[in-house]
Amino acid sequence: MQIPSEFNKLCERFFQDIDLVASTREEIAGFLVRGLNDQEKRSLKPFLDDIIAHCSAEELLRIWNASPADFDMDNGEGLRAFLMVVRAKLM
Repeated sequence: MQIPSEFNKLCERFFQDIDLVASTREEIAGFLVRGLNDQEKRSLKPFLDDIIAHCSAEELLRIWNASPADFDMDNGEGLRAFLMVVRAKLM
């Protein structure tokens, strides 16, 4: 699966101490999305739609943990729920 650069750019903003700038899942998603311009947001939507709908929990974890995010996830369904919040923030 080809991972778009926009996804990696979004994940780069997910660092170990992210809770110092955002405390809820919605705030974290908003912080991540604010790092993208409008074109990047539009480009990222179909990728998130695809992986949310079609990837298994294990596949989602592999995609996330291979990204530049500085925080590994260990619950694929929790990650799916978080990515849904991120996707909603792209609108």
